Amino acid sequence: MASRGGALVALGILLLALIPCLGQASQGSFTARKEPFLLVATDKVNDPFFHHSVVLMLPLGRLPLVVGIIINKPTTLALGSLFSDTPQLKDRADKAFFGGPVGVREPSLVYKAKQAPAGALRLFEGVYLSAEPHVIIELLKAASPSQPMRLYLGRAQWAPEQLYHEAEEGSWYALAADPELIFSAAPEGLWQSLVAQAQREQVNLRQELKPRAYPISLDTGPLNFPLVALP
Repeated sequence: MASRGGALVALGILLLALIPCLGQASQGSFTARKEPFLLVATDKVNDPFFHHSVVLMLPLGRLPLVVGIIINKPTTLALGSLFSDTPQLKDRADKAFFGGPVGVREPSLVYKAKQAPAGALRLFEGVYLSAEPHVIIELLKAASPSQPMRLYLGRAQWAPEQLYHEAEEGSWYALAADPELIFSAAPEGLWQSLVAQAQREQVNLRQELKPRAYPISLDTGPLNFPLVALP
């Protein structure tokens, strides 16, 4: 079990973007950026939804909530069963992933593409997220067998205060996000390997999370992309 003193605390100061990110871990620096990063649950997290979870935190801009997608928990649901009314997809045997306990009927698709459709959220260079069901269906229909794609059901979300306190308790490690991890062929092994990486780095960020830097005013503007239910 990771000790409170030794845990790499996840979550930075939620400034204009409300999305924190780990800076240069080797130097112990910490900056808020509009880029994805990873939250990795420590052994202190016993919640069944988040136990041993790896969460890709999304760069959604100014929101009253902090939003991410769990990327290491495939379900038993084949895509063909979710889109059985679409003939081109009814035989898809690849599995949907559990993205989080909020909005479990709300899909999001993370994929590699040279160009993104309108409304897609850019995660990394050449990696995008779409959340409109009709767009997801068209992307799945047009995809080549070798095109990396992951369909997630649901999302994880916190009020900034809630995640701040979880970080203060040592519940999360924070790591820079590697887009290749999202499409890992062995997602079930991600948590263990990332925990080992975080413990090797052993950066203590609690001094960066002092209440003097928090709370901040929240912008309640709209999401950068829609979160809508499957039909």
